[in-house]
Amino acid sequence: MTDLSAPLSPDQQRLLEVMSDAFLRDNEWPTWDFVRRTLRREKINAASVLTSLPKLGAQGNIGSTYGLVQHDRVFLPDESRPNLTVAAGLHLPRFSASVSSPFLLVLGVMVEMEHNAPISSSTVTEVRISPNAVRHALPSISDTFMSWLPDLLAHEPATWGGGFRGGSADGGWSRGIRPEIADYADVRDLQAYVSQIEAWLAEAQQVYTPAPMYGQVPAQSVWASSTSDPAPAPAPQYVNESLIDELEAKNDSTSWGLGKLVGLLRELNTNFADEHPYACHALLRAVLDHVPPIFNTEGLPKITFEQVASNYAWKQTDRKYVLKLRDFKAQGDDVMHRQIRKSQDLITMEDVPPRAWLNALLREVIDAL
Repeated sequence: MTDLSAPLSPDQQRLLEVMSDAFLRDNEWPTWDFVRRTLRREKINAASVLTSLPKLGAQGNIGSTYGLVQHDRVFLPDESRPNLTVAAGLHLPRFSASVSSPFLLVLGVMVEMEHNAPISSSTVTEVRISPNAVRHALPSISDTFMSWLPDLLAHEPATWGGGFRGGSADGGWSRGIRPEIADYADVRDLQAYVSQIEAWLAEAQQVYTPAPMYGQVPAQSVWASSTSDPAPAPAPQYVNESLIDELEAKNDSTSWGLGKLVGLLRELNTNFADEHPYACHALLRAVLDHVPPIFNTEGLPKITFEQVASNYAWKQTDRKYVLKLRDFKAQGDDVMHRQIRKSQDLITMEDVPPRAWLNALLREVIDAL
């Protein structure tokens, strides 16, 4: 049986340290390029070490898993930013003190909120955690940790789902609390937290199989037993789901019709998860053509993405991302308009631009609504 707390090899330990040190120093996860090059200079193959790390749950490429590092691609692009999970604190004292321990305190607050929330037989109960609720329960929580918390809640199995709402003028946000949070009521330390996730993964071996979509082969059984294929892993996301949630929440308060944009983004996530590079290119190209009017602050009769990328008042890093998206449009045109030829096309999933570029654009779209 896999034990996430078991001693790691020196190379595995070093991989975690490089990621943790960069995160705690810069307040953001390092690029895979940084991790890979840092370890290569120490004669360590980062990709091999990453795949060798212990993980709970399914041991193949299909099924729910949880380990010390979270990433959603087998071959990581240099621009990607894999992150450590809370469980990495089992091996990193400084990371545990800064990230894992405060997260467990917030988890306890969420358990208590769910337990004390009034419920009704006639309406759906909604319980949500917010920065104000966290600070009220934990007055000494640091501002730095609070800036990390939304992403931690999105990535950890205990706090998946519930729906994220954000984008208010004061930077406020909230995330729904699912009733299943009660399973963590007795968690008091990191080892107990990991044990509870392991129990959840074992239970997930019996999972409801939804009715097939048109064109799919029906499943042989509605219920998959524990001896059948394991539960599917959460689909990898290209567009941060919290951004899509924010767009949907804005739909009632803006004059812009956001239905098509939300649809394009959800289809992009689906095709990214299924690794369809041509569809990903076409959908991303469509998004870039769709959003420019939101940035038309000068009342131009027509505005292009090239104009938006060049002239809008972007933050320094966001400008770099958006200019790269502008340059990507030629690649998108290649996918959509190049006619058939005798040689094979060379577009693959590795050619899909880093998700950080589009997520930065969408963050600005939401803020501009």
